Amino acid sequence: MSRNLALFDLDHTLLPLDSDQAWAHFVAGLGIEGAARHAQDIDEYYRQNM
Repeated sequence: MSRNLALFDLDHTLLPLDSDQAWAHFVAGLGIEGAARHAQDIDEYYRQNM
C-alpha cells in the first residue's frame, strides 16, 4: 500500500510563524554544518524585506 503526503506552506495563516525560518533555526540547533549561517542569512533577508 502506498501513502501520499502533501505539505503546504501556511505561514501566518495556520502557523503563527514563518516555517522556513523556524526550520533553519531548528536545523542550526542540531549543529549541522552551515546551518547556522543559513539561519542568519534568512534572518537578514527578513530584516531587509519585511
